[in-house]
Amino acid sequence: MSSGETEGLRDGEQCPPSGEVTSAAVPPQSRSRDQAVDGDDQRSTPSSDEGDPAASPDEGQQREGGFWSRQHRRLEIIGTALTVVAGIAGLVFLFWPDVQPKPDPEPPPRVELVDSDVDREQNIAADVVFDGQVTEQVEVPTSVVSVTLRNSADDPVLVTHAEVRLTSATEVLCTYGAGLTEIKAQYNIKIPRKAGAGSVIPRKMKYTLPPHSQERVAFTVGPERYGEGSMPWIYTFTISLHMDDGSTVTVPEVTYLAPTDMATAFLAMAEQAMRSEQSEGAGLMEPACVSEQARSVAQLVKSASRPSPELRDFSAELTRLSALR
Repeated sequence: MSSGETEGLRDGEQCPPSGEVTSAAVPPQSRSRDQAVDGDDQRSTPSSDEGDPAASPDEGQQREGGFWSRQHRRLEIIGTALTVVAGIAGLVFLFWPDVQPKPDPEPPPRVELVDSDVDREQNIAADVVFDGQVTEQVEVPTSVVSVTLRNSADDPVLVTHAEVRLTSATEVLCTYGAGLTEIKAQYNIKIPRKAGAGSVIPRKMKYTLPPHSQERVAFTVGPERYGEGSMPWIYTFTISLHMDDGSTVTVPEVTYLAPTDMATAFLAMAEQAMRSEQSEGAGLMEPACVSEQARSVAQLVKSASRPSPELRDFSAELTRLSALR
């Protein structure tokens, strides 16, 4: 060290070895100031994803978790409020049931069935046909299915057609011979011979019900054609009346005997058969068949909800004849 350099040193200070830097070379104030600046830089500088890879996901999760927590709390508050309101409404309806809103009543049907029966009788015309020609006309008594309808509308209602739906068709069969004569009765609804359970027989109509009125409609039911030696039939059926507005009125089930003139002839042959057995004569019917038909018809009448008057009378007389054996 030269004398010039040595003179620049204060008393008591030594020159550090060459290449070494001691803390004494930096003033304390300068170090404090530098450290403070470094600390500020660290606090002010945001950590990047590359500098601190673990910090960024945690901060994102915290931010996301805070948002959903607030939404969850809002939903809880809304759910609690709705529960309280429902509970209060339930208590109100419990103690004051008249306050509860009621649905609007359905409007009444335009056409409604007031009454129906099978207790009225009338004579209907029947054409006796021989070799395709009408040889005479006779009257056949029969039951009438009557239907009383009410139109509550402000406008007239048209009954467009009727349908007979057969539940059963039973022939009271004990053969005693048959003739060539055919009979065509003027029934309102004619049942084909081959019709059976489940068959639907339509009939066109043009019957108008005036507004705010009550009207009666009547039907007679019988076979389309039958011969002089034919057997009586027992029909069980319902009648549906169809309106021009698409509505339908159904008449309750009826059990019906037709034709009544064949039923009368059958009873005459049955009585001859039962009395001929007593007198050892020959009858056109077998007595065993008469007894069997008497039991069958009685069972039909017993199970029928609404048997016609002719059917009840026919069954009672047939049961009486079967007891003659």
